[in-house]
Amino acid sequence: MKKNRNIKKIFQTTVFTFFAFFIFGAINVNAETVTVSNFKELKEAVDGVKLNSSGNNETDTSITYVKLGNKIIVPADESLAFYVINDITLDLNGYEIDASTNDKTIFIYYGNNKLQSFKEGSLSITDSSSSQSGTIKFQRNPITIGQLNTNKDDNKDYKLTINGGKFYATSAIASSIFATDGNEYYWENNNITFDFKINNGYFELAEGLTDGEILFAPKLKSQNVNFSFLFNNLTFKAANSKLLNTNDSNSYTFNDGIPEGTSFYIYSKTGKDVLISDRTTQINKMVPNSYYRGNDDFSDGRYAGIKLAKAQAFKVTAPSFDSVTYGYASIEAQPIGITNIGINALQIKNVTVSNSNFEIVNGTKTNLAVGKTDTTWKIKAKPGLSKGVYTATITVTDTSDNTYTSTVTLT
Repeated sequence: MKKNRNIKKIFQTTVFTFFAFFIFGAINVNAETVTVSNFKELKEAVDGVKLNSSGNNETDTSITYVKLGNKIIVPADESLAFYVINDITLDLNGYEIDASTNDKTIFIYYGNNKLQSFKEGSLSITDSSSSQSGTIKFQRNPITIGQLNTNKDDNKDYKLTINGGKFYATSAIASSIFATDGNEYYWENNNITFDFKINNGYFELAEGLTDGEILFAPKLKSQNVNFSFLFNNLTFKAANSKLLNTNDSNSYTFNDGIPEGTSFYIYSKTGKDVLISDRTTQINKMVPNSYYRGNDDFSDGRYAGIKLAKAQAFKVTAPSFDSVTYGYASIEAQPIGITNIGINALQIKNVTVSNSNFEIVNGTKTNLAVGKTDTTWKIKAKPGLSKGVYTATITVTDTSDNTYTSTVTLT
């Protein structure tokens, strides 16, 4: 079926996080970042195919950043699939993808049927908005992960990273947020490495469901897939919940999937969090009753969910600069977002930039409360730079000399 990519494209701005902006204009075939505002545009941006000059479909690896520009509703008679054929980021940008109008599955496919040489690809889902309200909703079927490249001779490296966003299952039938496809066709290679990582995110199953998990991976080990996972800052609201569900007999503990410095809590609806400090606790089983027995909030043998949080952590949001014309005089300084995503107040000691073509406008060395964002620190480019693309790493240092980074680019 022929497809026409009638979507708004803007020149690539390679940053980890963005502030909202919109550029409307003619299609630029070399663009690598697209802003989409309806279902048709989103579906075309992530299908990995474009129409060539001969009128045939061909693989399209040019898009590396897809950014929402509006709330997008998946029609009741449609489904949504992300075809990962390169390194691509989905930026929810404070908006919502609502696929809860039907019980069809949201798919994440690695490769496509036209790309036999495909070896590696990564999808990062993030939310660059200051509101942190970017959301994906689905009904009864979890977001399903599979592969469409069947060449067994090549080693494959697939990555899925959640760097922000909220994920809701709206039906009490749904027991998982993510699931690897159980059909052996999708994971039949014996040379696949699958890396699943949650750096930051909120996950929720519908009220009334018990025994749920963030990731259900039923056949990965039995098909000799090299499966790695990491759970960092997250909240998972689901009764009798666990982080991982697999079919193999291994016991996965905190030491296997939760980094040092990240605390594990079970929490109640009234906020009486219970810290679990024993790092031999299994993450592929429900938390044992003994950990919360005697707490009135858990007297019915149920709890509201799991929370993982670093005691000290900043999230750094780099601003985006519009591309400028050669010979410019100056560019206005843009604010850097520094958010405390830990569980304790944390002070900003310093902010630096790695490239001398940029400079930092000093802000306040504030003691930032949990959940609060500081935007007093700013960055600007030096005046009159020559033509080119300038990239720099912004580094925020706290008073314990821990560092947190993001990348900014000027074209």
